Parts: sequence; C-alpha cells; structure tokens
Amino acid sequence: GGPDEYDPDVQDLIRDEVAKAPKAMRKAFEKVALSGTISLTDAVTRYLHDRREGNGHGYAPLRKTTQNDLGVASRYLCTYLNGDGGTVFLEDITPDTVAEFRGDYLPAKTSPRAPQGLSLATIDKLIGLLRSLWAWAIERRLTGGAKANPFENPKGVRRLKRDAGPKRNIFEAHEASAIMKAFPHGDRLGDIFRLSLVSGARADELAKVQLSNMAEDASWFIIMGGKSKNAKRTIPVPEVARGFLLERMRSVSGAKADRLFYEFPLRPATGKASALSQLFTRERRNILGKETDGRLSFHSLRHTWYTKARQAGVSESDANDLGGWAGKKRSSSTYDHGLLLTDLAIKQEQVAARLMRDGYLEAF
Repeated sequence: GGPDEYDPDVQDLIRDEVAKAPKAMRKAFEKVALSGTISLTDAVTRYLHDRREGNGHGYAPLRKTTQNDLGVASRYLCTYLNGDGGTVFLEDITPDTVAEFRGDYLPAKTSPRAPQGLSLATIDKLIGLLRSLWAWAIERRLTGGAKANPFENPKGVRRLKRDAGPKRNIFEAHEASAIMKAFPHGDRLGDIFRLSLVSGARADELAKVQLSNMAEDASWFIIMGGKSKNAKRTIPVPEVARGFLLERMRSVSGAKADRLFYEFPLRPATGKASALSQLFTRERRNILGKETDGRLSFHSLRHTWYTKARQAGVSESDANDLGGWAGKKRSSSTYDHGLLLTDLAIKQEQVAARLMRDGYLEAF
C-alpha cells in the first residue's frame, strides 16, 4: 500500500474484535487477548509438569494429594478474583489482593468439616502451595518482571504459629467406648475404628490394606505406602484384635473382595477413603456431640495410640517404626517378618495392655 495507508496496530484490531463480542464476554475476552502474563491455569499446568516424577529440573516431585490441594487453593483464588483459571492471570495477583484473600476471604470459607471457617493451619497450607507456585513462576520468568512473591508474609506484626482454636486431642476412654458400643464387631466403622485404636494406623492406610497384605492368623498386616516415605511398614496386631480381624477376613473373602475394608470406596483421584471421614464425622457428632468438632477426628486415634505407646514405655524409635513416623530410626528400621517384627509385636502388646488398663478396651 501507499505511504498514507493506515497500518492498524495489533491491539487496535483486538479491541475491534472485543467490541463485536457479546457484552457479557467482552471483559474476559479483552483480558485474555491483551494480558502480559500467562493464566493461572497455564501456570499450574506447567508447574505440575515441571514437578512431575523424574523431571529434568531436579525439582522434588509433588505427591498426588499436594497436587489436589494446589488445585483447591487456585480455585479459591479464582473465585475470590471473580474469574476462572483461564481468565485470572499472574499479573492480577498482587500483595494487596493476596492480603485480602488470606485475611478476609479464606477465613470466611465454611464447609461441613470446617463449620467455623478454614483454620489458620489450613490457610497457611493453601498459601504455602501458592507461594511455591509463584516462586517457580519467578524462576521461569513468567511473572511479567515482578520479582517479589505476593504470597510471602510481610515482616512486622507477630503472627500465631498455628491455629489458636481448639486443638485435635486424644480420645478419652469413655469417648472411644461410646463409639465402639454404637458400632459392634462386623460393622465397617466399628472394625476400622478398633483396628486404628490398637495399631495407630491412618484411616486411608487401613482402607487400602489388601487381604494379601494380611497374615493368615491376623497377627500382622502390611502398609504398602502412604503419606510419607516412612509409611511403608509391617504392623503387628495385638491378640485382643485378632478375633474380629479373622472374622472380617472371612467375610471379605466370602464377598470376593480384595480390600480388608472394601465397604469404604477409594477416590480414584486421591486414593483417599473420603466416605470414611464423612461417616465418622457424622456419627461422632451424633454420639459425642458437636462440641467435639475441632478436637476429635478419626486421626485422633493415631494421637491416642502414640500417647498410650509412650505412656507404656515404648521407646520413640519403636513407636516411630510401628506408627510410620519420621524421626530417629534404628539401623534395622527396614525389616521383614523376622526378629524385629517379633520384637515390635511385644511392644504392640505393651500398648494394648496400657489401653486396657486405662479403660479404652472395655467395649472393644
């Protein structure tokens, strides 16, 4: 064309197209077209790719549960910013928006498990996941030149380390007995509650136990893996629990199922037995009252077991081996069904004896 012919600017063309779009879509269309940074959806997708197992960057891979938690955090952030993952961009996330998101929006989010709003511990976890995402984005030069991490806590006013609300606690003997009286042997909740009480195993660990992971006489079972690298272990079962476990093993075999607690489905995305948590919360409130919210959960059985193990004189290293905790481990921590398992079975009987002495097994 001639020297006087108009050569339109790309941004002008984009704005012309925006004007033709339906009114309800114009703002989002313009944001997507003109944004100087990638969307939150793109950032999360690329971040998860970079932190996959065996990645070439040397990044520690993210567990599936952590990936899911990051998804929750990013959805909360998008909802707060009145958008979705494709229309919220990294440039939209500033220290001011994060301050309101953290201080006002998240504490007001309620759910059946958090009727009073999200706890400080949960908020800290969600913000921490977004902080790591942003640190990665800075390293990959995806933040449009922004160098500061808006998810970093500003220095200044002293903060609580953890939630100042009610803490999870151990079950009292009468509380554990009340639940076991309501759910006798053979009931899925009653059986898994009893086994967690005397073994210290996590709910999701027990929900995944296969019949093939059980000793024929129910004297031990294997946890194949879980929340941490210490989770894989063989757990001896005290004699007091073997009777109902043998009954359950026969029942499971008769039902042609493969998991010891097959009645609790596992969510494919997370591998968690969410139905167990929901059922227990409902029944715990029915039996012990809503005032136990925040103080007692199924996981409190694990705290109860550990407390009783230490009161029974079980060493910290033995308790760690039995319960799958990190900490000082013996050189023989990785063990088979030989001498160490026999030794730990004696320790497990000590824990059961302490539970019996303190009244926890009256309704067992």
